[in-house]
Amino acid sequence: MITPADLQSRVDHFTWYYGSRVSPTWKYVAVTTGKVGCSTVKYALHDLEGKPPVEGWWTVHDDDDGMGMVRFGTETVASMLNDPSVLKFCIVRNPYDRIFSAWKSKILRRVDTQYQELRDRVRDHYRYPADTEEAPRSTLAFGDFARWVVAHGAEPAVAGDGHWSRQVDALWWDLIDYDVVGRFENFNEDFGAILRRLHAPEAVLARGTETFNATASIPLSAAYDTDLAAVVYDFYRADFEAFGYAADSWQRYDSLLPTT
Repeated sequence: MITPADLQSRVDHFTWYYGSRVSPTWKYVAVTTGKVGCSTVKYALHDLEGKPPVEGWWTVHDDDDGMGMVRFGTETVASMLNDPSVLKFCIVRNPYDRIFSAWKSKILRRVDTQYQELRDRVRDHYRYPADTEEAPRSTLAFGDFARWVVAHGAEPAVAGDGHWSRQVDALWWDLIDYDVVGRFENFNEDFGAILRRLHAPEAVLARGTETFNATASIPLSAAYDTDLAAVVYDFYRADFEAFGYAADSWQRYDSLLPTT
């Protein structure tokens, strides 16, 4: 039984305000995770609630929707999480693939100014050459970024960022008993089944198949070697074990699928 006190201890966590969507009307509690189809999930739920059209898909991450846990308070959210008639759901992703996608989306793209300070911090750590007008700083290598994340896992820049924090932490896996755990690798089918369970109209079902902020498809074996994979696996071990993804899943084409 979840109590308001259980939630009060977590109200400073990003899930409380950014990574959650709650609906007493449609009777669901959804917890989203960065780079696990979160934009599509939030956009579809935005439409399901009958919210006004958005100007730019990225705005569905704002709290203006009034759908985060923070808008309802600890007593209401605790009651909904304990209510068996309320659907509790999330989507998970292979950890190797997720952090690689996060690097492509947030670190590789120079136009994403939100993470410029972090890029420079990691570049400085690994002694990349200074930026000049004639020679801008090099793209931050995925391996360097991944190792930095692992080495600084307890810092807010990692633990407080839903794009590369552990999924079990973002999902409050130790607290919430989910009714449905969808797979990013089977996103359209799994999320579609969730929306149909909520009796979503056809327009919302269609929104739930749209892709936003996609990154280029690159084989994981192009990004990882045995040593880097071991480092990443150790850091995200709880995710691999909780969701059933194999330790060698970066090596095989069918590897992104769970083993259980």
